[in-house]
Amino acid sequence: MKKLLTGINRNQQGFVLLMTLLIMALGMVIIPAAFMFINTGSSVQQKQQERTEEVYAADAGAENGIWWVTKADHTSDALPATIGAFKKMDLVSVGTNKVQTYITYIGKVNGQDTYKVQGYGGANVQSNTNPTDQQPGPYTLSESKITLSIGSIPLFSNAVGALNGNIILGSSTIINSSPTTNDGNMTANGNITLGSSATVNGSVDASGNITKGSSANIVGASSPNDGTTNFSSIDTSPYLADVQLSHSGTIVQGSSYSNGGSITYNNTLMQGNLNMGSSKVLTVTGNLYVENGSITIGSSSKLIVNGKLYVNSGSITTSSSSNLTLGGTLYASGNLQTGSSSVLKLGGTVWVGGGITLASSGGLSGPYIIVAHDNITFNSSSNVGASQMPVIISTNGSFNFGSSVTVSGYLYAPTADANIGSSVTINGSIVAKSVTFGSSCHVTFITNPRSGLPGSNETPGAMQVVSWQITQN
Repeated sequence: MKKLLTGINRNQQGFVLLMTLLIMALGMVIIPAAFMFINTGSSVQQKQQERTEEVYAADAGAENGIWWVTKADHTSDALPATIGAFKKMDLVSVGTNKVQTYITYIGKVNGQDTYKVQGYGGANVQSNTNPTDQQPGPYTLSESKITLSIGSIPLFSNAVGALNGNIILGSSTIINSSPTTNDGNMTANGNITLGSSATVNGSVDASGNITKGSSANIVGASSPNDGTTNFSSIDTSPYLADVQLSHSGTIVQGSSYSNGGSITYNNTLMQGNLNMGSSKVLTVTGNLYVENGSITIGSSSKLIVNGKLYVNSGSITTSSSSNLTLGGTLYASGNLQTGSSSVLKLGGTVWVGGGITLASSGGLSGPYIIVAHDNITFNSSSNVGASQMPVIISTNGSFNFGSSVTVSGYLYAPTADANIGSSVTINGSIVAKSVTFGSSCHVTFITNPRSGLPGSNETPGAMQVVSWQITQN
């Protein structure tokens, strides 16, 4: 029995030894492999962290470019404006990664300026001159394409504005501003030409060329080829609503008042034409609605309407030295035309379905909105506004001013040209499709505008990211 037990014990000792040797051999195989796996994993993680930091750096470059394109002020350093032109910026490094931004102008897509913005990030990024030069790897490129729609500026924010044409200053014409000086600015979606000895006491901005004649001077910045400027516009429909008058009242015949007189009704419905003779006076206490007729005021005569005047199917014509005085709004479906030295004293909004013509030495006063569908003509030596700063709008016609005209107000002709004669004085602002001044004109931009000035809204530009991709090399 003792020998049997001893044999069994010896066999167990051999088994333990064998198992120990097997475990040691297995450990010698597994442990180095495990260390190698851990080391490889750590290296992969480090590389992944480096590439992730490159992505952050490249995105920082791209985000910087997008911010730069959409920032409001580029007066000190303009955006690239010709196709293929670019701007390069080297930024502060992100960790060990250098950061670089390129902004390249692609052109207009669907009428909107489009830019390619590239952000490079990597330890080996070099300050190449051209964005098409190959960077040494490894690096990360974050590339986006963005479109930038242009916002709008207030309509009367310049002394002179051309919506879709040129501005031409005749010789010795001067653009000023008051009370703030050197704010007599001009902006044109076209070319700007200064005749000899013309002076602009402000800045000049044009989508086209800027040309100066001999001794011409621009005191502020001169920015040719500066892209399109969007101006705010004026919705005139509220002014048409403002002048409406009910077709009602006590009925009278226009022919009964050719010699003047007085009408004392609160609301008068006049039928037929009113043809006043010379040196007559007609006073209307309330509102006057003229049905299917026109008004003609003879020389040296006066028509005084203390309420609204509404001519539903006709024109208003005044003869020399006559006077039309209103206490309320005015509507005429036809034309409004004055004789020489005639005076219009307005009492509210004016809406004329045709054109407005002031004869020589005529006058128009009242701080109101004046809208005409067709041309607005002020003949020589006429005086408009009398420092009361009306807003005068020709929705579908042009401005035509004779020599030595004086206008105080804000002038707007969105679809046609403004033709300004010599020695014309404008205190306020003029905006038209294009503007041409004769010689020796004088424009003073009023820097503290009247309250409630229409067209004063300003809209910011909008940016849209069309595409964005990240490439690692």
